[in-house]
Amino acid sequence: MYEIGRPLDPWQAALIVDAHGVRADSLWAAFETFVSVARQNGKGGFTEAIELAGVFLFKEELILHSAHQFKTSTAAFRRLVDIIDGSDWLTKRIKMISRSKGDESIQLTHTAGGGIIQFVARTLSSGRGLTGSTNVFDECAYLTVGQYAAQTPTLTTLANPRIVYTGTPPDEDIGPMPEDAMIPSVRKRGQAGDPRMLYAEWSPDPDDDPAADETAYKTNPALGRRVWLWFLNKQRDNFAAAGRPEKYSTEHLGVWPRDADEQWQVIPEKAWSAAADVQSRIAGDVAIGVSMTADRSHTSIGVFGRRADGRRHCQLAEHGPGGKDWALEWVAAARGERKVCAVVIGAQDPARSLIADFEAAGIAVLTPRTADMAGECGAFFDGICGMDERARDIAHTGQGPLTAAVAGAVRRKTGDSWVWSRLGAGVDVSPLWAVTAASYGFRVTHPAVYDPLKSVLIGAG
Repeated sequence: MYEIGRPLDPWQAALIVDAHGVRADSLWAAFETFVSVARQNGKGGFTEAIELAGVFLFKEELILHSAHQFKTSTAAFRRLVDIIDGSDWLTKRIKMISRSKGDESIQLTHTAGGGIIQFVARTLSSGRGLTGSTNVFDECAYLTVGQYAAQTPTLTTLANPRIVYTGTPPDEDIGPMPEDAMIPSVRKRGQAGDPRMLYAEWSPDPDDDPAADETAYKTNPALGRRVWLWFLNKQRDNFAAAGRPEKYSTEHLGVWPRDADEQWQVIPEKAWSAAADVQSRIAGDVAIGVSMTADRSHTSIGVFGRRADGRRHCQLAEHGPGGKDWALEWVAAARGERKVCAVVIGAQDPARSLIADFEAAGIAVLTPRTADMAGECGAFFDGICGMDERARDIAHTGQGPLTAAVAGAVRRKTGDSWVWSRLGAGVDVSPLWAVTAASYGFRVTHPAVYDPLKSVLIGAG
């Protein structure tokens, strides 16, 4: 690409080298190549290099480039034509460029190998019967099993075919990932180390802070070349102000939605459902926990206490946008209505910015450290699904936001323990943090000890 005036970024060049590795039997080492990176990082440049090298250098007869939408397929065709038009070396090897709508293609001369790059918008019939030695599935998040089946069986007759998947996480502006999407299984195989797949995905780990500059650098390989940190920070703030922080994670951090079977990774769904009791109520003192999302767009207030029958009870009392303007008022009102034994905001919780306002209003706040909250996360886990059946004594009322937080929660390791990860899976885990903080407040103000031999609660408030 350098010779034709289109030098690749370092990450693109490294992937191109890896994608063209050859085994001892002369087959491509990577029968499948999967590349996922946040928008505007240069994914198209990688695809263009694959296609140009395929017909001009490796003399492939047909490369089939398909996209979910016609406009995307056409845009990729036009970019490739612009590259060819800008290079005399490429231009003189072109026999024909077809610009007919729905039949966009580039064909080389016979002496240059006669290869064709064909561009199509995917349907269940497009590409069927065309035997492309390389199939490029752009916008791969929207590739269905049926579309894959339409284009790939003909590869059976080829000696050395390959499949390339390129894309970004699904965007609601285009539409949700289809129910029969192909790419979740592709990603799973790549993450499991499929020996015939080159798997390259730039996305954050569960314990990465989505608001941190380090996360932006980690997930945007073109940062500082074609993507700029000031712009990403502004996008993060703008999406947060609009109440849609997850859009920033999707568009600029490359966060994919989790599959249904990736839910309930910490607390099993069966255990959470078994703990549900819509009639559950706190009979005595109440502890309150307050938590914010990392981007400060939403706040959750959880309560924790003990029921008349001795079981413990957790509940999401309030959940909504903002928080600075209403959380203090809510807590103050709750203190006027019943006995509140503790108000808790974790020392590392984004809601810690509210502590000064609470204390100025005469409300004392407990601020447990990360190590304290790690212990409480474990205690909460045991109360729902611990090994000791008699210790599983926490009930909840089955609220949607709290259930969604529990379902999407993942662990972040801290020392020898763990806490709930705030990045999670694109879900708002502040409801879970809020009830866990409330659980801490109730425990330290009511130091009950469960005696499994006597099956009674000793010292319970």
